[in-house]
Amino acid sequence: MQTRLPFIQNRHASFFSRRAYVNTPRARATMRPGLPILFYESGKNGGRGAVIAVGRIVDSVLVHKAQASGDAMRRVVVDDLSGFSAMDDVLMTTFDNVMILPNPVRFATLKEYGAVGSSNLISATAVSNENLVRIVDAGWHQ
Repeated sequence: MQTRLPFIQNRHASFFSRRAYVNTPRARATMRPGLPILFYESGKNGGRGAVIAVGRIVDSVLVHKAQASGDAMRRVVVDDLSGFSAMDDVLMTTFDNVMILPNPVRFATLKEYGAVGSSNLISATAVSNENLVRIVDAGWHQ
């Protein structure tokens, strides 16, 4: 049985080992190949929730929304690209090696580790190696 990941809305993307996340082009400097990507679920009232999984970024490319089709769209974890950027382009970040954390790492813990940035999980935030280890450790041993 495959685990249902709440950040994967597109049913096609559920079946791929390499999936794609969409972000604003401004996140390009943060979403670099080889770096980890942390995924969170929203809180019960739609607010900030907890990190529930970690993956590895394979690549990040700018894609015109109208040209995102076929295999690329089947791998995107969301069904609609329109809300991810006011511009015509989006940053399509391919990731693999998703590791589900047995214990969600709550927002308060992420804030304590300096992992929420000024946007409070709304946009890409760089996390130091030390804090990444702390987050993953908390996800395994809480």
